[in-house]
Amino acid sequence: MVEESVSDHQTETGDESPTRWELLVAAVTSLWAVWILATADTVVWSWVLAGFVVFAVGIGLGASSPVGQRFGAWFRAIGVVGRGAVVVLVATVIWGVLAGSVLPVAATAGFGAGGLLGIGAVVVATLLR
Repeated sequence: MVEESVSDHQTETGDESPTRWELLVAAVTSLWAVWILATADTVVWSWVLAGFVVFAVGIGLGASSPVGQRFGAWFRAIGVVGRGAVVVLVATVIWGVLAGSVLPVAATAGFGAGGLLGIGAVVVATLLR
Protein backbone atom coordinates (compact mmCIF):
# COMPACT_ATOMS: atom_id res chain seq x y z
CA MET A 1 0.00 0.00 0.00
CA VAL A 2 1.39 3.38 -1.00
CA GLU A 3 0.80 6.12 1.56
CA GLU A 4 -0.41 9.39 0.09
CA SER A 5 1.33 12.59 1.06
CA VAL A 6 -0.30 15.00 3.49
CA SER A 7 -0.56 17.75 0.86
CA ASP A 8 -2.25 15.36 -1.64
CA HIS A 9 -4.66 14.22 1.06
CA GLN A 10 -5.51 17.78 2.04
CA THR A 11 -6.14 19.04 -1.48
CA GLU A 12 -8.16 16.03 -2.61
CA THR A 13 -10.37 15.65 0.45
CA GLY A 14 -10.25 19.13 2.00
CA ASP A 15 -9.39 17.41 5.30
CA GLU A 16 -6.59 19.14 7.15
CA SER A 17 -6.57 16.91 10.23
CA PRO A 18 -3.11 16.03 11.56
CA THR A 19 -1.48 12.82 10.39
CA ARG A 20 -0.27 10.19 12.85
CA TRP A 21 3.28 11.43 12.31
CA GLU A 22 2.26 15.01 13.16
CA LEU A 23 0.46 13.81 16.29
CA LEU A 24 3.55 11.85 17.36
CA VAL A 25 5.83 14.85 16.80
CA ALA A 26 3.44 17.12 18.72
CA ALA A 27 3.28 14.67 21.63
CA VAL A 28 7.06 14.21 21.78
CA THR A 29 7.82 17.93 21.54
CA SER A 30 5.21 18.76 24.18
CA LEU A 31 6.60 16.14 26.55
CA TRP A 32 10.11 17.45 25.90
CA ALA A 33 8.95 20.98 26.76
CA VAL A 34 7.34 19.79 29.99
CA TRP A 35 10.58 17.97 30.87
CA ILE A 36 12.63 21.12 30.15
CA LEU A 37 10.37 23.21 32.39
CA ALA A 38 10.17 20.58 35.15
CA THR A 39 13.94 20.17 35.39
CA ALA A 40 14.95 23.82 34.97
CA ASP A 41 16.50 25.60 37.93
CA THR A 42 14.71 28.80 36.94
CA VAL A 43 11.69 29.23 34.68
CA VAL A 44 10.93 32.66 33.23
CA TRP A 45 7.20 32.25 32.60
CA SER A 46 6.89 35.44 30.56
CA TRP A 47 9.36 33.97 28.04
CA VAL A 48 7.48 30.66 28.05
CA LEU A 49 4.28 32.55 27.23
CA ALA A 50 6.05 34.60 24.54
CA GLY A 51 7.43 31.44 22.90
CA PHE A 52 4.02 29.79 23.03
CA VAL A 53 2.31 32.75 21.37
CA VAL A 54 5.00 33.33 18.71
CA PHE A 55 5.11 29.66 17.64
CA ALA A 56 1.34 29.11 17.81
CA VAL A 57 0.62 32.21 15.73
CA GLY A 58 3.50 31.42 13.37
CA ILE A 59 2.41 27.89 12.55
CA GLY A 60 -1.28 28.65 12.80
CA LEU A 61 -2.13 31.99 11.23
CA GLY A 62 1.30 32.49 9.69
CA ALA A 63 1.13 29.23 7.76
CA SER A 64 -2.27 30.25 6.37
CA SER A 65 -0.92 33.52 4.96
CA PRO A 66 0.15 33.75 1.30
CA VAL A 67 3.83 33.84 2.32
CA GLY A 68 3.31 30.89 4.67
CA GLN A 69 1.59 28.88 1.95
CA ARG A 70 4.41 29.58 -0.51
CA PHE A 71 7.01 28.58 2.08
CA GLY A 72 5.04 25.41 2.89
CA ALA A 73 4.84 24.47 -0.79
CA TRP A 74 8.59 25.03 -1.20
CA PHE A 75 9.35 23.06 1.97
CA ARG A 76 7.29 20.08 0.78
CA ALA A 77 8.84 20.28 -2.70
CA ILE A 78 12.43 19.91 -1.45
CA GLY A 79 11.78 16.38 -0.19
CA VAL A 80 12.61 14.63 3.06
CA VAL A 81 16.39 15.05 2.79
CA GLY A 82 16.04 18.72 1.92
CA ARG A 83 13.66 19.32 4.80
CA GLY A 84 16.03 17.55 7.18
CA ALA A 85 18.92 19.70 5.94
CA VAL A 86 16.87 22.89 6.42
CA VAL A 87 15.88 21.87 9.96
CA VAL A 88 19.50 21.08 10.88
CA LEU A 89 20.72 24.34 9.31
CA VAL A 90 18.12 26.45 11.13
CA ALA A 91 18.81 24.68 14.44
CA THR A 92 22.55 25.24 13.99
CA VAL A 93 22.07 28.94 13.24
CA ILE A 94 19.78 29.36 16.26
CA TRP A 95 22.23 27.50 18.49
CA GLY A 96 25.10 29.67 17.22
CA VAL A 97 23.18 32.90 17.80
CA LEU A 98 22.13 31.82 21.29
CA ALA A 99 25.65 30.68 22.19
CA GLY A 100 26.97 34.14 21.35
CA SER A 101 24.10 36.12 22.86
CA VAL A 102 23.80 37.83 26.19
CA LEU A 103 20.27 36.56 26.82
CA PRO A 104 19.92 34.54 30.01
CA VAL A 105 19.75 30.77 29.49
CA ALA A 106 16.51 30.57 31.51
CA ALA A 107 14.84 33.06 29.16
CA THR A 108 15.88 31.31 25.95
CA ALA A 109 15.06 27.87 27.34
CA GLY A 110 11.65 29.17 28.44
CA PHE A 111 11.00 30.67 24.99
CA GLY A 112 11.95 27.38 23.32
CA ALA A 113 9.83 25.29 25.69
CA GLY A 114 6.88 27.64 25.18
CA GLY A 115 7.36 27.31 21.43
CA LEU A 116 7.28 23.51 21.65
CA LEU A 117 4.08 23.71 23.71
CA GLY A 118 2.64 26.12 21.10
CA ILE A 119 3.30 23.57 18.36
CA GLY A 120 1.51 20.88 20.36
CA ALA A 121 -1.42 23.20 21.07
CA VAL A 122 -1.91 24.05 17.36
CA VAL A 123 -1.83 20.36 16.40
CA VAL A 124 -4.39 19.50 19.09
CA ALA A 125 -6.58 22.48 18.09
CA THR A 126 -6.44 21.32 14.47
CA LEU A 127 -7.38 17.81 15.54
CA LEU A 128 -10.37 19.08 17.53
CA ARG A 129 -11.77 21.21 14.67
